[in-house]
Amino acid sequence: MPIRCIDETNQAMLGQHTLTKAIVKSDAGQEKAEMLSILDPLKIERYLLLEKQGR
Repeated sequence: MPIRCIDETNQAMLGQHTLTKAIVKSDAGQEKAEMLSILDPLKIERYLLLEKQGR
């Protein structure tokens, strides 16, 4: 995937509880293609630890 298609997420845009680190957008001319979310393993770990502690 071309680097130009990777968009680091803005936490304000997605909300503070997102597990997404970045999204991969379709290339120019492929606007109807699907989008891929790249998950952040550290955020997932923090989320699971909080869930385990009962928040």
